[in-house]
Amino acid sequence: MTTLSTAARNAACNATVDLVDVGSGSHGSVSIRDADNAVEFVVIDLPEPAFGSAVTGVATAQGTPFSGVAAESGDMARYVVLDEDGNEVWRGTIGTTGADMIVDAVEIAVGQTLVINSWTHTVPA
Repeated sequence: MTTLSTAARNAACNATVDLVDVGSGSHGSVSIRDADNAVEFVVIDLPEPAFGSAVTGVATAQGTPFSGVAAESGDMARYVVLDEDGNEVWRGTIGTTGADMIVDAVEIAVGQTLVINSWTHTVPA
């Protein structure tokens, strides 16, 4: 099994999160979706840079909390990070605890505001 040094983890993490700020648009974004990736509830524009520099393989989103208003109702289960051209960079899970992206609640209704309280991207050792 491969094990990465802290320097390698930081480099890999920084390279990944820096992709959010690449493209011809003005900002990257995050799309909040259901478990099947079929329903998009909220799209939130991200600041540039979207993430700070990694420390021990973990980069934290800049400017949290973020918020956006839901266009659909249902149970949110994942997020998809998009670069400035709308290309997927990575995806992950959301939850009220124990997830990369921490939100107030995973059930949302049309017109309700979603608040992202904290969000990290991790490259494991």
